Amino acid sequence: MGLLLCLLFFAGFFFTAPFLASSRTLAESPQPTTVLDVGEALEKTKYVLSFQPANKAALDQSLSASASSSSSLSLEIHSRASIHKSSHFDYKSLTLSRLQRDSARVRSLTTRLDLAVNGISSSDLKPLDNGMGGFTAEEIESPVISGSSQGSGEYFSRLGIGKPANQVYMVLDTGSDVNWVQCAPCADCYQQTDPIFEPSSSSSYSPLTCETQQCKHLDTTECRNGTCLYEVSYGDGSYTVGDFVTETITFGSSTVDNVAIGCGHNNEGLFIGAAGLLGLGGGALSFPSQLNATSFSYCLVDRDSDSASTLDFDSPLPPNAITAPLLRNSQLDTFYYVGLTGISVGGKMLPIPESVFQMDESGDGGIIIDSGTAVTRLQIDTYNVLRDAFVQGTNNLKSAESVALFDTCYDLSNKSSVEVPTVSFHFPDGKVLPLPARNFLIPVDSVGTFCFAFAPTPSSIAIIGNVQQQGTRVGFDLESRFLLMPADQFISPTISQNMNEMMSYPRPDKNIVGPVRSESFAFYVDAPPSPSSSPINFNTTNRNSPSTPSSSSPNKSQSCLILSIILLSIFTVTCSVPIIVFYAYGPRSPVFHVQQVALRYPIFYEGPTRLSSLLNITMAVENPSTVIGLFFQDPNSIVLRYNDMPLSCGVIPPFYLAPKNETVLQPALSGLGVALPDDVRKNLEDEHRNKKVPLRLDLTAKLRFKFSSSLKFKATLEVSCALVLENLDNCNTPPKLVSQSCNSASSYWIPAIKA
Repeated sequence: MGLLLCLLFFAGFFFTAPFLASSRTLAESPQPTTVLDVGEALEKTKYVLSFQPANKAALDQSLSASASSSSSLSLEIHSRASIHKSSHFDYKSLTLSRLQRDSARVRSLTTRLDLAVNGISSSDLKPLDNGMGGFTAEEIESPVISGSSQGSGEYFSRLGIGKPANQVYMVLDTGSDVNWVQCAPCADCYQQTDPIFEPSSSSSYSPLTCETQQCKHLDTTECRNGTCLYEVSYGDGSYTVGDFVTETITFGSSTVDNVAIGCGHNNEGLFIGAAGLLGLGGGALSFPSQLNATSFSYCLVDRDSDSASTLDFDSPLPPNAITAPLLRNSQLDTFYYVGLTGISVGGKMLPIPESVFQMDESGDGGIIIDSGTAVTRLQIDTYNVLRDAFVQGTNNLKSAESVALFDTCYDLSNKSSVEVPTVSFHFPDGKVLPLPARNFLIPVDSVGTFCFAFAPTPSSIAIIGNVQQQGTRVGFDLESRFLLMPADQFISPTISQNMNEMMSYPRPDKNIVGPVRSESFAFYVDAPPSPSSSPINFNTTNRNSPSTPSSSSPNKSQSCLILSIILLSIFTVTCSVPIIVFYAYGPRSPVFHVQQVALRYPIFYEGPTRLSSLLNITMAVENPSTVIGLFFQDPNSIVLRYNDMPLSCGVIPPFYLAPKNETVLQPALSGLGVALPDDVRKNLEDEHRNKKVPLRLDLTAKLRFKFSSSLKFKATLEVSCALVLENLDNCNTPPKLVSQSCNSASSYWIPAIKA
């Protein structure tokens, strides 16, 4: 019992330390501020709902005209609003839609990272080959079914695919490597703005063989008639499947030959509008890697603007750079990790350990910069410290109700401008990047509600989103530095005439061991005076502490009693907080639901005591947890029983079940020549004859889940489903599922709360 109490005490300290740190308040001190133009921001919220998407022909002409005076490759960047007419009637509904897409994007990124860190390949999520060398839409949908999209897709570029060039919109994504476009014939494609690319009309279309380096760099691939098939499955269930080929990419009058891209014939879960995706990640198949570009940079325009900016490759890098490390994760080389050291508010450093932003040896943790995520995500305790500091610096502003994932909002309806504390990112060697007020205090409606544009995440990884990047040129020096600079200090070069000499394919070795400081990043700004590096002072007075003894000290027994009460109170709090936290954020029991039972062969009897059955079960599995994903591992089993007698059995493949997500399983069960006692056989025959047969489906699975970066658990899940079936005689007609109910037999799980 003593050991258990000690463990509870230390567990309580582990869980409560971050929360105690985050609950401290800022001491009064002069705070450098920045001004938010409220009137200008609200005008944009009205304008974005009224302007028309850019004309495609005008964009093509503009892009072509810009190609004549360039010394580097350049693409125009357009916001989603400038090419896709909003269907929203008010700005708040537009904001909620954006935040919903953003949440889906973050779930996808964190899922992919969790899979990589836990050693689970993305191929575990891929659709299965049908044994005939191709994929069918039904098979693609069977492993994972999700209504979420792969990403928010807020920024697009227009480029040409093939010869002659077919102009299409492509999503720009630093969180992806594989470039792909929807292709005809289309087995399953979503709606896009331009006609779907027709490979037969392109003279430069060339399928890749399975022996090529490009094909071998794919995480998930199959071969069909010697040609390479690709498949990209995102953590939320989105996917693209098709032929992996080389094609010519055109930017205005410049062309790049032999770019490896996916020609997707089955695509699901991205979004309406774009024809595909241009991967800007750090992997070997990304567009910068295939160009052998030494650098690239982009400037993201305001999402409420119809103006354009540029994505530039190998453009000149100015000398006035704020530099910081760019790290690479050995488990997943797609993402760009930033060497952040701290955050300040109002010129005062927040009490956040630098280790919070660092990646560990397993590749877990750290902070990435991402073009597809909108709102910056920070770990919960880190976010709480940042939010509390900002709230104290804005206590003169009228607060408003929270909106979606934003818990800190203000009513600025009667203001034309406000002065707020400056939020700054800090990097090694004292480098500081102060954010403009418009990059962290954003409107959520047209009447004056503004919210603090940071959000907490239960994931171990933090993300710098595009709201914080808007109006700043973000540059990636792939040899030595990563760069950021204000857009008004950057003169954008235009497209070069000939980029084919950049297309030699050999890439750096991907076999990296441990987190590698392979590059560094820099911010292009005129460095402002550094905010005070001294940490903010916090009031640490313990209200429960006894007063300083006076000349008339209390007697020893009273002192011991007071001390005992204090220690008991601390012990009670430290033991109860982890229980409360685990109950609030811990895993929930997966909810199973049998949807269909299909016979592959009618149930038949062999001799007087034996029975054979071959059938498929379709069952849905839902994870009701909002933050904890579940890894279903080998070994596992699924058994169909009658009166505790096993009739047939099978297995389910390993898979990952994301938070608030559903997966559909289709295990095949078989039982040949199963021996039955006489009484069991007689009862089964009687019930079979009466058309209703009660059966039980038992599933046992090994699970892994992660509660924090340092707390990882294993569990065994046992599920029992009571079924009543009719029509077990004809495999051409599925048995009728008269009733079904599933229950978890494990006492480990917190029960799912049902509405």
